Amino acid sequence: DSVTVMFGKINTVDLYAAGHEFSGGRGVDTFQHVEFTGPISGITPPMIFGGIISVKTKPAKFTLMIYDPVSATMHSGLEDPFAQGVTFNSSVELASNFFGKSGKHTFSAAYSTREVTSLGDPYLLLPTTPPPDVEKGYWYAAYAFEQTLWRDAQDARKAWGLFGQVGMSDEDANPIGRSAIGGISGTSLIPGRENDKFGTGIFYVGFSNGLKDGLRLAGIPARDECGLEVFYNLALTPWLRVTADAQVIRPPVDNRDTAIVGGLRAVVSF
Repeated sequence: DSVTVMFGKINTVDLYAAGHEFSGGRGVDTFQHVEFTGPISGITPPMIFGGIISVKTKPAKFTLMIYDPVSATMHSGLEDPFAQGVTFNSSVELASNFFGKSGKHTFSAAYSTREVTSLGDPYLLLPTTPPPDVEKGYWYAAYAFEQTLWRDAQDARKAWGLFGQVGMSDEDANPIGRSAIGGISGTSLIPGRENDKFGTGIFYVGFSNGLKDGLRLAGIPARDECGLEVFYNLALTPWLRVTADAQVIRPPVDNRDTAIVGGLRAVVSF
């Protein structure tokens, strides 16, 4: 009951959703933006080939992931596994009980042995430059939390709370240098609408300074990206849910206008 082992081709978006109550959702149940459904780290592909072991103890849950750094999204992962190195990803999850409400805090760190093109050279994208340097391995570290603010005493599935995550990485090798998300979500507190869900969140993606410098020299005015998402999931019947979603995104190209993205989503359960 305390040890879980997985091996094979693993969808990390589904994995993230299973471990997060107030974010995640696979783009189906709650948020739609990728930073909330599976925050981009630049070191963990959306589909991995490898293994995961988790051990639950009294004070904490320990997880170790070992996987091929090459995304397995478009292939099985068996063709030439680990030919470009290996990624080690470890995390420690600590439970909390602030003010009598459940929560958790997760500290994670990853290191990949994969050789990648160095992003530290500002002339990286110019065709007249010599071949860019190679970075042999790079790292990523993050802290994440979830904190329940309210939970129904009769039905534990009805709750709402806060979530957040901050991460940083080796900017010379990883295009994602810094990132952060935060928000609030859960089931509705509107009388008679207890089965509805709601959420709002903000995100920030700080791209590698070297990458932005290279893009600017190539004539592309690059900058960091940030945005806001709000959704309301309406439970019309026990088998039909409809979600209205709105996003406001400042794109990573400086001369582009702020984007407003609206969405409508329906899920039918048979």
